[in-house]
Amino acid sequence: MSSGSVLRLQVTVTTDQHWLKLDAGSEYDEEWKRYFSLREEERVTELAEATAADAELLDSALRWRSVTGGQRLWIVLVLHNERSRLIRAPGQTDGGSMQFVETVLPWTRFIDVAPDQEQRIIVERVEQVLDEMARRVLDWSK
Repeated sequence: MSSGSVLRLQVTVTTDQHWLKLDAGSEYDEEWKRYFSLREEERVTELAEATAADAELLDSALRWRSVTGGQRLWIVLVLHNERSRLIRAPGQTDGGSMQFVETVLPWTRFIDVAPDQEQRIIVERVEQVLDEMARRVLDWSK
């Protein structure tokens, strides 16, 4: 497999009240070695989950809901050593009706900052992803 593969943790914050699911997964190198440990993935997933309810109130989140008719979304934060990519693999579903998109973060830049700063970084990335996904829906519908 290519180095673009990622293991997704199946941890969810989606309930009847929540429409946004956030979690993290580590990118693998070409020899299938994780860039980050399972423990780090779980830690980042917990940080992301803690921001999900607030992220649902962002202007970009409201715009996403408006242009998609209220569609739910799962954002996977892909932890990479150095790469950054706002949107990767959009339009896939989890086998059900929930669409997911990957966003690649150069996590080594953020790993030594305080957890509240990491949460701000996560929220900023979620906002950027939601803005871009909403823009793509609008562009596609033209």
